[in-house]
Amino acid sequence: MRIRKQKKAFRFIQNFVLLFVLIVMTGPSFAQQYYTVDTDENAIFKYNISWNYMGMFSLGYNANAGGLDVTVDYVYMVDSTNGYAYRYNHFGGNRTQSRRLKSVTGDNLNNIQGLALDGNDFWIADKSTSPNKLFRYSL
Repeated sequence: MRIRKQKKAFRFIQNFVLLFVLIVMTGPSFAQQYYTVDTDENAIFKYNISWNYMGMFSLGYNANAGGLDVTVDYVYMVDSTNGYAYRYNHFGGNRTQSRRLKSVTGDNLNNIQGLALDGNDFWIADKSTSPNKLFRYSL
């Protein structure tokens, strides 16, 4: 049962975190905003519920975004090739870099294809392993 749920979650992340990532936020000051990441521009763009442009912020380096998710407090992005997760406030400030994301055997993750947040769990879909795997970390 657990493996089936992990495979289903991995397929979900794989299908929805390709070139265009869309996240709906909840919360009093950031309700119903959409976020997209553009690796050509190295930026995250924000839109309101009517798809009106609300602003953007730089990722701060040449990123290869492998996933994007949002909480009421932060925007999280994982880099598909360098294996780090980054946390930004909603205005792009206070970028924080995680430690290098690794598998349970200590191997570096270097083909991240998805990110999902669930409470205090941080899920990463990685294709550098065979078979592809889903990893859970704590925030």
